[in-house]
Amino acid sequence: MKNRSAATAIALVSVLVVAGCEEGARDDAAPTPTAGESRSADASVSASPEVSGPEESRTPEPGGSGGPGDGGGAASPTAGGDGGGSGAVPSWGTARKDGEAEGVDPALAPKLTAVRVAGHDAYDRVTFEFDGGVPAHMVAYLEPLHQPGSGTPVPVEGEHSVEVVLVGALPEGEYGGKEQTSGVREITKVGLFEGELRVGIGLDTEGDGRAGFRLVTEANRLHVDITHGASPV
Repeated sequence: MKNRSAATAIALVSVLVVAGCEEGARDDAAPTPTAGESRSADASVSASPEVSGPEESRTPEPGGSGGPGDGGGAASPTAGGDGGGSGAVPSWGTARKDGEAEGVDPALAPKLTAVRVAGHDAYDRVTFEFDGGVPAHMVAYLEPLHQPGSGTPVPVEGEHSVEVVLVGALPEGEYGGKEQTSGVREITKVGLFEGELRVGIGLDTEGDGRAGFRLVTEANRLHVDITHGASPV
């Protein structure tokens, strides 16, 4: 009888110990979030800002520094017109511009056969046409013009004057004249000295200052394009 009571007591103690261990294990375990808590966590993740990509690259608008449209001037002319131009169009401005010979036979001197003037909406084009390729050339404002060697002034119609120097070229035929356009007032011969043929262009500019110009070569032609209005550079 005493043995059964002792066995029952031991079994009861064992049950209580096991139950206590299971309850402690449940308390130590991580709590399972409720449905509401799960929705809050998901909303927090979706609300995170997305990583932005690189800023959009912007192409500058046409009419940069040196263009006739700069500073409220005339609209930028294109390379079209009398004969058109080939390749990239150089920038406009009043500074001296040089160009290398194109299509010239080293054994033969290119010949200047004609000089023509054509008016366009925003600029005038003076075209030098050659036989035997386009010689090396330099174009710059020179006021006043003067004969090479002697230094004698060469009068030319217009407020400003530009000199075109054609290296190694020879004149052939007649060219020149006054009242070409409202901008180009006169084309005149300046002289031939030490292998350089010089031609003057007399200009009147709309507004104060010098007109901008650019050089465009094409086949046997050199185009000197001159804006109607004064250039900001």
